[in-house]
Amino acid sequence: MTLPIVPADKVDLMKLVLVIDRGFTVAGRITDLEGHPINGAQVEELNNNCYRRQSTMTDIGGAFTLRGLFPEYDSYLQRAAETNPDGTLSIRGMSGMGAPRGLRLIVQSKGYAPQAPTVQLSERTNVVHLTLAAGNIFRGRVADETGHAIPDAVVRTDADNQGLDKFKWRTRTDAEGRFEWDSAPQEPVSFWFEADGFDWLRHVPLVADRTDHEIRLIRKSTD
Repeated sequence: MTLPIVPADKVDLMKLVLVIDRGFTVAGRITDLEGHPINGAQVEELNNNCYRRQSTMTDIGGAFTLRGLFPEYDSYLQRAAETNPDGTLSIRGMSGMGAPRGLRLIVQSKGYAPQAPTVQLSERTNVVHLTLAAGNIFRGRVADETGHAIPDAVVRTDADNQGLDKFKWRTRTDAEGRFEWDSAPQEPVSFWFEADGFDWLRHVPLVADRTDHEIRLIRKSTD
């Protein structure tokens, strides 16, 4: 992903050349604790910017490859335009300032606890091997103010205090208002709860500790 700033009202668009940066590649393999490959695990680039997130799935051997990646920086600066011998103007994308923070990934697979490793992009192709442990159980019940179950309520992961929705999961409660996620991480996760006719509840930090979490939603006022 290359992000150039083009002063369209000040350049001859017929003589404009946009230069796309060559990205990095991350390749590797995902296995379980016994060394068996995990097929169908999702490997996704994690960022809090507005541009795309590269993603892929592991194959039957647990292997994956992500191409066209760019490390995160604390800030960015637009590079100066360059005039070419043929009279065209080349504009490159913004350049990262300071030391790169590396590339953050999210690895998820059903039945396994997700991971969010940071990969340092030191080479054009970087190799990383990750091991996933068994998932943690996150369960609970959504009810109204009086304790009556709310069926078909939406339960999903939410963005954290950095604006990152790292672990993507979503479900709906059953007839008894219950929900369960068997592939939760060990760390606290921010959750979002909502149901028709009730005020939604966001940014609720909870831990998958196998206890039943009781979530109470307040009915919307009819005034």
